[in-house]
Amino acid sequence: MNRESDSINTEAQTPSRNGEDEVALMAVPEDERRVCWIAALAAARIPYRLIYENMQWQLVVPAEWAETAYREIREYERVNRDFPPPDTFPPKSEFPSAPEWNAGLLAAFGILLMDLLQGTVPRIDFVEEGVLKTSAVLQGDYARAVTALTLHGGAAHLLGNVLGGGLLISIAGGWLGTGMALFLVTISGILGNLTTVLVAPSHFQALGASTAIFGSLGLLTSMQIAWNIRRFGRRHLDQLWRKCWVAFAAAVGLLGLLGAGPQTDVRGHLFGFTAGILLGILPGYLQLGKAPRSIQWAIGIFTFGILMAAWFIALR
Repeated sequence: MNRESDSINTEAQTPSRNGEDEVALMAVPEDERRVCWIAALAAARIPYRLIYENMQWQLVVPAEWAETAYREIREYERVNRDFPPPDTFPPKSEFPSAPEWNAGLLAAFGILLMDLLQGTVPRIDFVEEGVLKTSAVLQGDYARAVTALTLHGGAAHLLGNVLGGGLLISIAGGWLGTGMALFLVTISGILGNLTTVLVAPSHFQALGASTAIFGSLGLLTSMQIAWNIRRFGRRHLDQLWRKCWVAFAAAVGLLGLLGAGPQTDVRGHLFGFTAGILLGILPGYLQLGKAPRSIQWAIGIFTFGILMAAWFIALR
């Protein structure tokens, strides 16, 4: 509804007598606000009736109720001036109705490729050189926070991360594009690993892309919450709270269902999820959306370079 062009300017209209005891208060709009005005008067228990006069509907109230009815309708228009608010992030024409599968496929291919390389290069123990070790990272071997994301401890571990990561990263790609999604998911995994070593015991070791994958879940959560904040704003806090609570509760439920279990790095999953939430706030609130294809390529290549540089440091 275009409030600027369609709204009735109640301040500019002067009530006119329609009889000894009644006042024709104002012309009634022809859109859905007619019902809303009547509902507002009925809720305030103000008597009224509609008459058709001079090719338009007129709202008629008893003379002693004219000022109260006039004030009630003005208040309704003031409160509902900008409702419903526009969907400002992302624009409706750009809202991701489907995942961008390129992001998920590239992530899955990278995970599988690294797993294949582990068995084809002789005399290099990739797990020993790249696994996340608390003692090593605290001594300055920060590359392990990156290389550990590309290692897996078996076929089941590998398959779970390929399928789950492919789906979540594809959805994130629908919001931000392939390159940006891969970059933010990778950074969330790195930050999750670095945070883990700060609280884990000195003998702690971990590997796997699941820290980054739960980072993608956090990223999607904060993006959804940011979109709800832009959509509902402060004037509709009840709806805003309900939408944000549902998004966050669903994400935490998935975190608990998939991220906890025997021989599972619960800390890494939790910190990766938290890092993803923090990384998604800025692009979500600023409505960045998808960058042009050339920028997506540049960001994607830069992300690949981070992984290769980390392995170069680990194997030198």
